Amino acid sequence: NPNSAEGQVTIKEELKLLSEFVEFQQVIHPGRFDFELKIDPYLDIEQEMIPPMLIQPFIENAIRHGILPSDRKGLLKLIISKTEKAIMIEVSDDGVGIERAGKLIEKSPMSYTSRGKELTLKRIDLLNQLGFKIEIETKSDHYGTIIKLIIFK
Repeated sequence: NPNSAEGQVTIKEELKLLSEFVEFQQVIHPGRFDFELKIDPYLDIEQEMIPPMLIQPFIENAIRHGILPSDRKGLLKLIISKTEKAIMIEVSDDGVGIERAGKLIEKSPMSYTSRGKELTLKRIDLLNQLGFKIEIETKSDHYGTIIKLIIFK
């Protein structure tokens, strides 16, 4: 039940884990990307609840498949805002884009099948079956990728 706090964390708690994850990525990939976080001033991050670990897979994909394959320093952005009906989470990167990333993965001698996106989408489907209403919008081109997660109240 999305109206109960069970199985949810505050946005503040989620941001703490995400910040640690991003800082770790910046340590193991020094100088590869900057991180920008923007939070709507009307959003109470200590009160608003979301499912845990919902944003992290998208941040990880942006770094691994968008920014790291690029030959220039990247910019990873996380924007969290609020409307009357939803919490909007936007993860964007100025990396190579989904199409080029897919081609690079195909050519890689380190070929592996990434199931992160598939598993994340399955998890969102499951959350929706449990009463949440979460939508994902994706825009990608050779200038980068924007993923919008919309969590309706």
